[in-house]
Amino acid sequence: MIKIRIILPLMVALSVMTINWSCAQNFPEPQMKRKFKADTLVLDEQNGDGAFKLRHKLSQKWGLYQWLYRGLMTRELIPMAYDSLEFIGINRPFAIVYQKGKHGVYLSGWNYENARESVPCIYEDSKIFIDGNRSCLAVKKASDWFWVNWETGQEFRDQTASDPDQLSDCPRID
Repeated sequence: MIKIRIILPLMVALSVMTINWSCAQNFPEPQMKRKFKADTLVLDEQNGDGAFKLRHKLSQKWGLYQWLYRGLMTRELIPMAYDSLEFIGINRPFAIVYQKGKHGVYLSGWNYENARESVPCIYEDSKIFIDGNRSCLAVKKASDWFWVNWETGQEFRDQTASDPDQLSDCPRID
């Protein structure tokens, strides 16, 4: 019984690593860079979902795309309009995007049919908290941290703090 408990997770981990490695090996990076007129491409090797970030040569703006594992077929997740952006985390409904040093939120194309920037890039800093199955977003503006609804951009300023970890439980967002 002990051998199975150790070997099975190890086999699963090795097979996932092999799948991610083989997908990365077949990823048409030079062709994607040409297709999007990009000078930089970064694969999301942690998720293994075909997601990659691109920076446009001329505008220097970043976008997020998903390779559909067929030739150069892709899906746009976040348009090339941001100074920087993070990958969409596993089971996360959004990504943090950056414009002129400010933080905002872009809804995930995997979770929303009409993915869009839901929180404008107007915040000095941001921190994502996971509360059970919920993702909560604390933002900083004018030296105050408070909660914001990442889906609508609504601010909850009824409680503020000098540190995001001092905020009480994130509000219920329905």
